[in-house]
Amino acid sequence: MTTVFSSFHEPERRSSLPRRSAAALSAIHPSATQIVRRFTLILALALADVALAPGQTLATPDAPEPCECGRAALLSGDHAQAVKLLEKVVESEPGQLDCWLLLAQAYELSGRPDESKRALQEIVKRQPRHRAAAMALARRCFDRLAYAKVIEILEPLRAGAGDYELCHLLGTALFHEGKLDEARRSLTRAVASDATHPQDHSLLGSIAMEQGRFALAVEAYERANRLGRNDAVLHFELATAYFRLRNYLGDVRCQTVKGGEPDTIAEPGYLIEFVPGECDVFRISPPRSAVFHARMALYLGLDSPKLHLLWADIWLGVRRYARAVAAYSEIETRVPPSRRGAYCYDYARALLGAGDAEGYLARLQEAAKIDPAAYVPLLGQAYMNAAEVYNQEGNVRKHIEYMRLAVQHSPTSSDLRYRLGNALWEDERREEAALQWRILLELQPDHRDRTRLLGLIQATRTRTTPAGRP
Repeated sequence: MTTVFSSFHEPERRSSLPRRSAAALSAIHPSATQIVRRFTLILALALADVALAPGQTLATPDAPEPCECGRAALLSGDHAQAVKLLEKVVESEPGQLDCWLLLAQAYELSGRPDESKRALQEIVKRQPRHRAAAMALARRCFDRLAYAKVIEILEPLRAGAGDYELCHLLGTALFHEGKLDEARRSLTRAVASDATHPQDHSLLGSIAMEQGRFALAVEAYERANRLGRNDAVLHFELATAYFRLRNYLGDVRCQTVKGGEPDTIAEPGYLIEFVPGECDVFRISPPRSAVFHARMALYLGLDSPKLHLLWADIWLGVRRYARAVAAYSEIETRVPPSRRGAYCYDYARALLGAGDAEGYLARLQEAAKIDPAAYVPLLGQAYMNAAEVYNQEGNVRKHIEYMRLAVQHSPTSSDLRYRLGNALWEDERREEAALQWRILLELQPDHRDRTRLLGLIQATRTRTTPAGRP
């Protein structure tokens, strides 16, 4: 608990203070002369070789003031006596801020944190720019995650060169309160004062991510990693930043890794898969890639639905549809409701890429039920996509079936009726084809293929007209 007051009397720790003149000392700290006098008195008592006679007192230039007596009691470890003496001083002279500061420390050391906090608040109330009290009070609020209060306390202080702790506390509090631009400025000053703290670079990376500056986020997160932060959350953040930059696998290369296994992390990077026909040769993604850091986060034990969704999205992004389908399938029961619609849509895309038209449509229809405004307009194209899958497989019946569904979903689409008519014509279903084309020409009289379609329609009509009828 005593560390809360580590900066209360920073000038006292300078070994050069006893050698300065009284005037110079007073210029450095208002009570510097009294501090030297107190240390001289204590040192004399501690080094005395003879015991004082009964009633004898040590001669001093000045009789100690009540505040000095309280300070001496505090240094000697008699915290209760220090509290008693200092309370009397602030009661009679409430403007003595140094005594309030000593009283706050005495309360803290006596196990009375609430009274200590009130003493610090009294100082800040009387002098908002009292640095020692403001910093001590801000630390308390920061530990309790009271970020708004931290900002209120620290903003009146003017951060100068070397004010790392002030800039760090203020920047962190501003970040958690959503004041990103102010937080970035304060944390940048903190890093300028001391760039060895990974947490500051991590926060700067998070700010850059929130503001859509993904390249800057990568730089900041990488600096935090180089400074020793190597936890799963940081790797997840790096994976997300690289993913937003569409750097899914990075610069993939082939390299020999003796005894390596696919889907593991080795010194060169992430081992994606074996190179066919080669012994111990792998396709490898480097560390500067989304897949490497996502795999590192999984390896380090992060079991977050967001991470598993990111893992699946990476494989979808590089069109490794089979791996994407497997990843989406594994995470299905853990997808949060807020992401369910997007999950079903992405899962559908992976299934389509893998050639599963039925699964693709089922997932997209589920997404449309969850968020009709976003996904119902996509169903027409979805039926077309499914029809194309069956067309490539040579399944004419299924191809026409899904083309009809597409037309039913968008009955005024001339392009869909044109395609359906062509499919029916190729399947020798001429009358049905002609019907679709007639509707098409009603919807779009100036269609680019009007002349050919009219000829085919007329040929169909002639062929089906009984003899003797016009």
